Amino acid sequence: MRLQEAISTNYSKKALNIFLVLLLSITASMFFQGEIQAESDNGYTTDFEEKQERHSGTFFIAGSEQEKKTALSFDDGPSSDYTPLILDILKEYDIKATFFLLGKQVEKHPELVQRIAREGHSIGNHSHSHRNFTRLDWETVRKQEIERTGKLIEGLTGQSPELVRPPYGKITEEQIILLSELGYKVINWSVDTKDWREDNNHPGMLLTRTRLKVHPGAIILMHDGGGDRSHTVEFLPELIKMLQNKGYDLTTVDDMLSFSLSSDI
Repeated sequence: MRLQEAISTNYSKKALNIFLVLLLSITASMFFQGEIQAESDNGYTTDFEEKQERHSGTFFIAGSEQEKKTALSFDDGPSSDYTPLILDILKEYDIKATFFLLGKQVEKHPELVQRIAREGHSIGNHSHSHRNFTRLDWETVRKQEIERTGKLIEGLTGQSPELVRPPYGKITEEQIILLSELGYKVINWSVDTKDWREDNNHPGMLLTRTRLKVHPGAIILMHDGGGDRSHTVEFLPELIKMLQNKGYDLTTVDDMLSFSLSSDI
């Protein structure tokens, strides 16, 4: 009888060990799959690097790699649902960021535009209606998208933005040159958190995706408007802590690129 009990106990221990090994293997597999997915889900391809080389001093996707700085940027706001929460988090961690605002949202939430400026963040122009610039003629881009939005922001902050981020990052070579002649700088990004996606955008995935791609001089793309940005709000404190733990100085786009922009508020 004791022999049977011993055999039974031995088999139970072996079964438990096998179960634990399988559980660890499945967990590790899920983790690495997440890493691979975060690293490889490309969304859409870009020609940003080529444009930065061809339009040096006008078109930017990142700052210098000589300094361990990175810039957080937010598109498609201001939003009454998410912009105040993001501003609260940035204030808590004493971080300055860059907000690329839509003119149609500026019209809806002028008080948030003023708060963004008052709290020391930089403001960029993200067009009025979020139309793809490559499908528009130059006069429409200049008058209806850039200048219209610039006047709205200037009326609230005393400063018309010099930084322009085209919707979807899409812009023609000619438009870059023409914007440069008007004194604008075109700012895209080098790290896309892909918080705009409807799938694979939970906070853990956003953090992993950013951790794998961040580099000195990175301009990081996020959104404070244009959809459900609750995951962005949830992941932002963890992003800030991760970057700070890696030794990054978090600053604004214009500071990292050594532009001197000021607000009269």
